[in-house]
Amino acid sequence: MIDHPMAPALFSDNSVHPSWLGNELLTRLLETPTRPMALFTGLLADVTRPLFEFETRTVIVGRSVWLNRARRLRDAGCIAFRSVEFMTTEEAIAANDGESADYVVVAGLSERTPDFGSTLQRLTGATTRLAARANARKVTILFWEAAALQAKGSESALTPQALSALVPQDAVALSLARRDIDFGTLDPTLSGFESSVRALGGVIRRERFPGGLMVDAGE
Repeated sequence: MIDHPMAPALFSDNSVHPSWLGNELLTRLLETPTRPMALFTGLLADVTRPLFEFETRTVIVGRSVWLNRARRLRDAGCIAFRSVEFMTTEEAIAANDGESADYVVVAGLSERTPDFGSTLQRLTGATTRLAARANARKVTILFWEAAALQAKGSESALTPQALSALVPQDAVALSLARRDIDFGTLDPTLSGFESSVRALGGVIRRERFPGGLMVDAGE
């Protein structure tokens, strides 16, 4: 059993398919059978984690499974962001902040959205208010759930391209592969984060796992 804050990094999705880190751990277990915890802490000392970076300050807001999973993995130390802040939409609109920023609104709008019209209206209002902020360089919308359903094989007319025509701000042309999503929850896999960050103009780097997260291999 592996009891460690970094354990979520072993899986690429909520269906517990192994991530690149999980596959490496399985390989090491087969090559050198020993206690998984000892191998895991050694693995963290050897490998790197993805660092998602944007050239300019970027504030990410919205309501989406993408945001929920990004926060969970970031808080666990499995992934890292640079020049990125996470806020609720309300916090971003109300913030007394003069530093310029790019705003990314991750929207869960899709064929599954109940009360679609009202949700679209709230999204339009929020993005308009963000764009009106003096410090806003640009506002971009990421329709994650709609793109994920499209990758899953949905034939709904509510594609990201169709939704982009319904909002006043620019929307990312996001095209996902099946490996980018968890089919059960539509959560992004690590590959899904990479695809969406690249679509937003960010870059993916690698960095060592922070040493403060290590635990004694005997625990």
